[in-house]
Amino acid sequence: MLDEERTEELRGLIDARWDETLTEEQAARLQELACRDDDACRFYLDYMALHGLLVLEHAEDHPSNSLAAILAEMAGEGEDPRGGDGKSKSPVLGFLGGCFEQGASFLSKPMFLSLLLAIGLPGLVITVLVLGWTRQPPPEAYVAKITRAYDCVGTLNDPAISLSAGKKLSKGATVKLQRGLIEVTFADGARAILEERATFEVCNRNAGRLHRGRLAATVPQSAHGFTVETPAITVVDLGTDFGVCVDADRTAEAHVFGGEIEVATKGTPGNPTLWKGRLHMGQAARICMTGAHQVARIETIDASSDEFVRRFPVGLTKESVPRPEPGGTTKRLIASVDRHGGVTDNRAPIGSFDGDTDPLPSDDLGLRLGAPFYSDRLYPVEQIDEPLIGAEYVRTFNTDKEDMDFRCDVIFTTSRSEVFLMVLVDDRFEKASGNQQVVDRIVSRFANPGDFVNTGYDLDIDDYQEPHPLSAFGMTVPTKDKSGKPITYTLIAFPLRVLPPESSPRWHSNYVIAVMPEAPRPRDNTRGNKKADAAGD
Repeated sequence: MLDEERTEELRGLIDARWDETLTEEQAARLQELACRDDDACRFYLDYMALHGLLVLEHAEDHPSNSLAAILAEMAGEGEDPRGGDGKSKSPVLGFLGGCFEQGASFLSKPMFLSLLLAIGLPGLVITVLVLGWTRQPPPEAYVAKITRAYDCVGTLNDPAISLSAGKKLSKGATVKLQRGLIEVTFADGARAILEERATFEVCNRNAGRLHRGRLAATVPQSAHGFTVETPAITVVDLGTDFGVCVDADRTAEAHVFGGEIEVATKGTPGNPTLWKGRLHMGQAARICMTGAHQVARIETIDASSDEFVRRFPVGLTKESVPRPEPGGTTKRLIASVDRHGGVTDNRAPIGSFDGDTDPLPSDDLGLRLGAPFYSDRLYPVEQIDEPLIGAEYVRTFNTDKEDMDFRCDVIFTTSRSEVFLMVLVDDRFEKASGNQQVVDRIVSRFANPGDFVNTGYDLDIDDYQEPHPLSAFGMTVPTKDKSGKPITYTLIAFPLRVLPPESSPRWHSNYVIAVMPEAPRPRDNTRGNKKADAAGD
């Protein structure tokens, strides 16, 4: 409340400004009072509020909506429009009417604009900042972030928004990834790579819930205790790298790639019994919920690092992967591919498949940098020798490497009399028994040992751990017999047992079938010789 002394000082300064006799010192004092004295500022606000109320109440009697006229009338200085005797109803209102007339004159003076800028602009800026801050979630609301994305299609939350690198995730945020890969980094430092066809919910700054799909986690010391829940189990990090997958039937697997984890089953109303145990590097467990009471059946298995995407693709983006032009087609060399006796699984990009599901074909651009390699893995081509670029290929199932009974029957179009058939074989076989022996076995149904020769050309695939080199072996084969009937070429598995470091022996028979219209130009040296040639150059 303004005291009498400051009220008189303020009125004197205002009078001086009205009379245009205000000195620079007086102007500075007036600005100081208006800026620093809340009561002085409130003085004008009160008049503005009073103006609005009185104009609304007496608008019909005073079309001009003059507050001065209304106050003068209510003070008894005019004729009472309501039939009054013209006497003053309120000396206070008479005083206010006079003040208002002087205030209205003051508001029209240029000095008022200076005061308005001095008083109102800082307040307006502060108000905007405060409103902007209150409309944004506080920093604590964000507990994770999508740090990287690769060929990503999916949605976030409901209503859904598209997924992309940089999206911040609050508690309860749900990611539904339809295609590609994303990396989610939690506030405490844990990183999780999600593969396509995954549904994942962020629980807090160090935990998430995998409803379905595959996840590979890398956990630093700062995120010790990082937790992944699934419908059937809870996995707690104890300082490690691990993978978790959940199938449509709620079957869950936990694989340890380094360190150890704690796995616990979840109780149900019909079966409250819980199981808890620890898994160490190289170990894995499969937990199935069976029966009406959903009893957990636990199976110990070997950890399989190549079942998960553990390293984000480096240098490859959706934009860098060539795509076929709309409507653009080339003459296909492969007429059909029939797969028999393979494994059953549910893996991206093909989804659910059984032992007889046929593999995905290559697109019209064939082999090239960034091309998808398998039907059940997201591995892209990372390096390729130029003569192999554009070759049509069959995206075999990586999972079939552990099934010795599978075969692929391939028939080529008869528009060409012959084609150059190739087997791209994993160079890890070379260390075990030699690639030539492997290839001879794969094509033994129709070719003699040594018929398929090493072309000297190679490619690397990126399995997100380290590049996997493959060598191209091939030979020219006819597409039809003497009667003109298409020839079926059957390629089979090779029963090679490889003993990886710190792991149980495993079967391997990784290869991809490829075909070109004719043999590439000859090259005598193999991969090792090429490295030597490069060193010599």
